[in-house]
Amino acid sequence: MFQRPALGAAWPAPGGRGAVFDPADHNYPRFAQAVREMAGECKRVADFGTPARFNKALAPFAGLFHGNYQAFAGPGGEEVARRGVVDGICDLQKLDFPDGHFDGVICLSVLEHVPKMWVAAQEIQRVLASGGRLLVSVPWVHPFHEGGNTPAQDFWRVSRRGAEILFEGCRSLEVIEYDGWATSLAKLMPRGGSAFANTRPGRLLLNRLDRLARQHTSNILVVGRK
Repeated sequence: MFQRPALGAAWPAPGGRGAVFDPADHNYPRFAQAVREMAGECKRVADFGTPARFNKALAPFAGLFHGNYQAFAGPGGEEVARRGVVDGICDLQKLDFPDGHFDGVICLSVLEHVPKMWVAAQEIQRVLASGGRLLVSVPWVHPFHEGGNTPAQDFWRVSRRGAEILFEGCRSLEVIEYDGWATSLAKLMPRGGSAFANTRPGRLLLNRLDRLARQHTSNILVVGRK
């Protein structure tokens, strides 16, 4: 019998979080530019749903933030909090911060693991100050992913249009279709194909193929300003 998963289940980002953004990708420079702009301009940045400070994709930029960065794991992240690799734990569906508390918010490969994703998007925009910068990624054509070394559950996929609605509170919004049909297909293949997609030669080949057609992108990158 089907059992509905508990909506209060933990949703810290899975261990592979951040692998989406590879320097081999032709649109990686836009991601890197957005991170640099946030580091240089914002005085208080929150990274929501991460299992560690400057995890994976953000690691090359750690030296740019100069102490204006805080990392927050999601519910179930007590262990990483005890180890001191994050600054706290929070529920994106009910953030304990006042309106406009942060002038920069990062949330990479997390929202698909939040039961009420639309509520989380509203909360992110609520705690973002007017004029603040937003950097979010969500999957679109992407395999179901649960398990591994975290208790994260997989609930949602978001299209380009869906991202525009989720973050319609931003006065400027750039929604970038990241990857393309070849990367999406490789990720949906059995283990051998998906493993190849994560190798350097695989990324280079898939990047070339992705350039041929932008449809069916596997991930969406949202760069916004409130």
